[in-house]
Amino acid sequence: MELYERGLNRVTDTCIPEDVMRHVERRLLDLWSEAGEGGERKMPAE
Repeated sequence: MELYERGLNRVTDTCIPEDVMRHVERRLLDLWSEAGEGGERKMPAE
């Protein structure tokens, strides 16, 4: 609860540095966009 009250309610807020998340985010968005253009649907974990 203390983390939530400090505004750190996600694992990415407490464990994974922002610059790492930006790197991963770019790659995921590319993969998801590619899948979407091909008519595929992907879950966030894919």
